[in-house]
Amino acid sequence: MSEKINFKDLKWSIKQQQLKNWWNEKKREAEDWASKNPELTATILAGAGAGLVYVAKDTYKSHKKAKEEKDRLTKAYDPSLGYYWTLKRPLTSSELLRVEQRHKQGEPYGEIYRSMNLLK
Repeated sequence: MSEKINFKDLKWSIKQQQLKNWWNEKKREAEDWASKNPELTATILAGAGAGLVYVAKDTYKSHKKAKEEKDRLTKAYDPSLGYYWTLKRPLTSSELLRVEQRHKQGEPYGEIYRSMNLLK
């Protein structure tokens, strides 16, 4: 009994093989060019390395800043306990006002957050 061949799978495997061949050809051409032009290759690689360092440093800074902003919005400090409460999400303005109002009435922050289902 003959096995059925799916046309889409066949087409995909052909394209995959063509892409692999194209990639290997370009890689071989780049290696040949680099071996023929070592000075230019060193210059290009130095510039690319510097660019990569710059991109990595910038990405790290932006990630760190975003994490600090998220922590600032989702952590609430309780001065009476000296403890940071981790919240599920940033508080809305109305929730923040309600929390401050209840705290002024003498209720601890932890109880307020727990009763409002805000704790993680």
